[in-house]
Amino acid sequence: AVVALVSLGQGMQKFIDEQFEVLGADKIIIQPKTGFAPPGSDTTTSELTKDDAETVERVRGISETTSFIIENVKVEFNEQTRFHQLFSIPTDEGKKLYDEINQFKVQSGRDLRKGDKFKVLVGIAFIEDDLFQPNVKVGDKIKINDFDFKVVGHYERVGSSQDDRTLIITEDAMREIFNVKEKVDFILARASKGDKPADVAARVEKELRDFRGLEEGKEDFVAQTFEDFVATI
Repeated sequence: AVVALVSLGQGMQKFIDEQFEVLGADKIIIQPKTGFAPPGSDTTTSELTKDDAETVERVRGISETTSFIIENVKVEFNEQTRFHQLFSIPTDEGKKLYDEINQFKVQSGRDLRKGDKFKVLVGIAFIEDDLFQPNVKVGDKIKINDFDFKVVGHYERVGSSQDDRTLIITEDAMREIFNVKEKVDFILARASKGDKPADVAARVEKELRDFRGLEEGKEDFVAQTFEDFVATI
């Protein structure tokens, strides 16, 4: 039993280290402090904005940034209703950084493009896991908060129930349709080559704290490197 537990622990550590290498050690994530409530829920205690994202972009040691939004939405198909999370996706130069972190790969159909206002990408659970009867197919129309969206593609299976049930639309569509003009839920940033991500994250925290008019120790956001996430796990 002891050998089995040690082997399991070593296997988990190897998996985490491999994922860390895939995602890259140069990434920094900034998000509101929300306790145990996920971004997009009604219990979120603070909110980041596009101005915060621009502040992060100007921090010394940051080479590029992007951001995205999460909303909890009602999804309807074939007279059935479910509730899932809807993510925005950038369609500008920030998409490369977004893709590196999220690791979503389109399995069928196509990716979203700039101008895709009423188009949606769905997780594979909509296609294969009987969330709706019959299953959703590429080309079908679904309702998201009473707006009609055409399914243009679906992602490969990720293995996480939540990820595999995700819906994704463009950021422009998210802002217009759901009236979220300024807010962002996550800011993703890349530390410049030669800069230590932990040092850059500390500068991000200071600059963002000053911009938001907060005292040290009373931040309503967190700035973490992927190394911080690995240490937590």
